[in-house]
This record gives sequence, C-alpha cells and structure tokens, in this order.
Amino acid sequence: MPYRSRPKWILLALIAAAAPALAGESSMRVYDLRDLLIDIPDYGPDAIVVPKTPPAQRLERVLKALQASVPTLADNATKTLDGQLIVTADDEVHRQVAQVLSLARTNGGKQIA
Repeated sequence: MPYRSRPKWILLALIAAAAPALAGESSMRVYDLRDLLIDIPDYGPDAIVVPKTPPAQRLERVLKALQASVPTLADNATKTLDGQLIVTADDEVHRQVAQVLSLARTNGGKQIA
C-alpha cells in the first residue's frame, strides 16, 4: 500500500471503530447494589436505635439518589432484579452511574439508603 493512501485507510478505520459511539448506540450493564442496601447499625457513643428500613425501601432511596444525580437515567431502560440495577444506555450514562455508585461506596461508610 503506498504511503499516500495509508492516512486515508487509517482515518476510515478510526471512523469505523468509533461509529457505534458516535451513533449513540446503547449497551446493557448490570450494577450490583446489594452492598448499598445493607442496614448498617451505628454503634457510636451517640447512637440512636432506629428501626430497620425494609430492603425495598432502601432500594427505592438508592434509585432516587441515582436519578437525581444522573437525570438522563430516567430516559433509558432500567430494571431492578434481586438488588441489581440493569441499565441499557449509552456510554456517558453508564460512566455517570458508575461514578455516582463509586462515590456512594466511598462515602466514609455512611449509609445512603
């Protein structure tokens, strides 16, 4: 292949490789939320005994927090199954969901639901 035609070929290959992302194609990912749904008791000196929150209610709180942080999540297909969130969306939405869940997990061990 002559040198002059090589840049065109590389450019076409890059465009073909990036086409799905450029077209906004979606993919399905499963996010495990079960670690965020565990009821963590507070054993500190100022601890107040609080009744346990049902898992379904904790899941609902996590989903509301996600939707508040990732507004476009409501526009995409989501489903929950046994403490897991199944999302069909584009890569940007998946990046935002992963970021919010990562922040929730590193929130100093504080329970968000």
